[in-house]
Amino acid sequence: MIFLKNIFIFLKFCDRLIVTTNDEVVLIFTKTENAFSSRILQQKITFHHLGYQSCETGERVVLFVQDGVDYLELGSFEQSLQTVVKETNFKGQLDAYMIHPGDSWARYHYYHPNQADHKRFVAFFHEEFYPAHIPSTKGLHKVGVLGDSLAALVNVSIAAEQPERFTHLLLQSTAYEPVKLLGESLPEQVMHWKVYQLVGLKEDDFVSPLTGQKLRILTENRKLNKRLLHLQVQVEYVEKDEEHSWEFWRQNLQKAITYFLTK
Repeated sequence: MIFLKNIFIFLKFCDRLIVTTNDEVVLIFTKTENAFSSRILQQKITFHHLGYQSCETGERVVLFVQDGVDYLELGSFEQSLQTVVKETNFKGQLDAYMIHPGDSWARYHYYHPNQADHKRFVAFFHEEFYPAHIPSTKGLHKVGVLGDSLAALVNVSIAAEQPERFTHLLLQSTAYEPVKLLGESLPEQVMHWKVYQLVGLKEDDFVSPLTGQKLRILTENRKLNKRLLHLQVQVEYVEKDEEHSWEFWRQNLQKAITYFLTK
């Protein structure tokens, strides 16, 4: 193949469109917006699907992302995912399901364990959403969850409910008291987990805009890390001199995704 500088060349390769320019290859992902009709929640839940299939056969990996729209619009998730897939030379099928819970109040009531709708949301995920997108575990290599703040908290709750369904937890600045969600978990139930845990050194000062509560996020994440290690979970724990913000999570996102695809 001859590459011409500053000229785009379009190729059909393994039924995938690959665009090359300046000796670079851009991998093309499928992207769709969907609505999932939930009997449990009695409403439609918006989600996006990002998919990638390499030419070479490989295992299937699935990543469920809470705060999906925020990750797409504020977290640059799509660009980060494409970069990591290319840099890690990922082989196989990758599916990312970006779940959007609704507005700020709906998010709070679904994601916070103290709210009445929380258990219904966890049930929706396990009884409806998960089996709809993973009907069989044949060929399935990894299943992960990704979330920020309250979205990370609900992921701990979801994973603790059926720990055998997950291999990876990617937690960015988990809010409130996540250690309580592990309850009476035993090492043999969760020791297969691989956890990427990020928190900022300035996050103890964060105050919830909805409740006015000071969340002490750094302190609670250190407790969570200690509990996970006690449960013999493999954890990559990262503290940075940062505040509770999307800028912080966006800058770290490629490292979190890399952890998922390579560990």
